[in-house]
Amino acid sequence: ATFLQDGLSEGRLEVDYMSFEGPGFPKGSYDPRLLAARMVQFRVTPCIMLEPDESGAYQQVVPNDAMYKTPVIVQRSRFLPVTNTHKELMEAAGRQISATIQEGGRPPKCILNMQIEDMLRGPELTSAAGRQS
Repeated sequence: ATFLQDGLSEGRLEVDYMSFEGPGFPKGSYDPRLLAARMVQFRVTPCIMLEPDESGAYQQVVPNDAMYKTPVIVQRSRFLPVTNTHKELMEAAGRQISATIQEGGRPPKCILNMQIEDMLRGPELTSAAGRQS
């Protein structure tokens, strides 16, 4: 992926969306989540947005299209793992924003924000031993 940036100074190229279609990429032959993580890891893009498609599999979407005139709830964490607290916070925020939406308005979109550094961090730095008594 870094060949896209050959000869360009940092910040000159930013990719919002990549689509892999055609006979070279049969459905199910690649993981869109892994490709998205690699795009962020190699600094081709600052962020990626994934949404479930009709089959429930995650696909990359263009953030401008996905969030246009839509209320957004963003929760930033490591999500290692996603806990009931994460779910309860999103549900409470969703109820609060839904109460302010006018009739016919779009429902809020919940976004979980993760840092690529947290995904790449070794297990010795992400696991907690807990409080020692």
